[in-house]
Amino acid sequence: MFSVEIHFRPGSEIPPVEEGDLDTFIVAVQKGDSEVFCFAADYLNNFPLWETASTTGWFDHLPGDDVAIVRPMYLGNDQRLVGWCSIEDVAREVQTLR
Repeated sequence: MFSVEIHFRPGSEIPPVEEGDLDTFIVAVQKGDSEVFCFAADYLNNFPLWETASTTGWFDHLPGDDVAIVRPMYLGNDQRLVGWCSIEDVAREVQTLR
């Protein structure tokens, strides 16, 4: 068994995604005042969805190359995004365990 220390950036900070692009991150969401859970989510920065529309914000990560299905990340009333980190940062930490 091993452990990896992950450094999250504040949830209020905007990820460094180039305009017109998207990237996948690990997000930390807090439920109420206690439980924190993590999962993959995509951040879109003025990403073109259709010929006439683009969008910016956090979206559910849907594996694969099909970006025709885009669903905004849902947070319940008692949930809030408290942090995010790049997958590359996590991978770099895991590589140090070899």
